[in-house]
Amino acid sequence: MTTGFRHVALVALLPLQGCVDSTVPTAGQAEFAFEATRALLIEEDFDRWDHFFTDDAELNGSDLAFTIMRGTAQNLHHSFPDVQVRLMEQVSSVDKVVTRFVLEGTHTGSFSSLKPTNKRVTFDGICVDNFRDGRISRRFMLLDLYGLGQRLAAQPTSGS
Repeated sequence: MTTGFRHVALVALLPLQGCVDSTVPTAGQAEFAFEATRALLIEEDFDRWDHFFTDDAELNGSDLAFTIMRGTAQNLHHSFPDVQVRLMEQVSSVDKVVTRFVLEGTHTGSFSSLKPTNKRVTFDGICVDNFRDGRISRRFMLLDLYGLGQRLAAQPTSGS
């Protein structure tokens, strides 16, 4: 009976085997993922797109990744011209990096239908990047724009 129990325990652990992979992620993958975020969202350095992303890269399920990322960066800089990014944490595996970050800037341009408040605000972001051949092939990016909009709507504009 004891022998049978040991086999059941080992069989139960087999699905976990993939969770603890002895393969080491590509050196610098986490730094690379965050640098891609900084270069594109903050520096708007789209000349480096091909350095960071594969030719067939997807962003949030769309193959219009370049266009979406550029539009997001332009909108951020319109509303928050001094926007900066701060790395909060990263988790990586062999071919995936999850990056949580905070964006911070002064609301001096319209955001959605909200007039500038001239207030300094922060909001959260997260990227899940899948890698292929040393570059990002698929990115899921989420910025807490709803929460940001709620905070901005609750703040009076300067001079009010």
